[in-house]
Amino acid sequence: MMLPEGTVPQTAELDRAEPHPMAAAGIIPSTAVMVYAPRENAEIDIILGLLRLSHEFACGKLGLVDNVVL
Repeated sequence: MMLPEGTVPQTAELDRAEPHPMAAAGIIPSTAVMVYAPRENAEIDIILGLLRLSHEFACGKLGLVDNVVL
């Protein structure tokens, strides 16, 4: 999934995603992350929040985003 620039480190801190290996290698944009499958109901809410953020980013609905609020 692609996230706004500046939110990837915070997303990784949630322990629900990590930078995509190809992004780390510089092959694809640094905004690409791999999201882990949820194991508990609370994690589903986090993943849905990330999905909403990614969708808004892809649709151009966001300006500069440097903070993740789910």
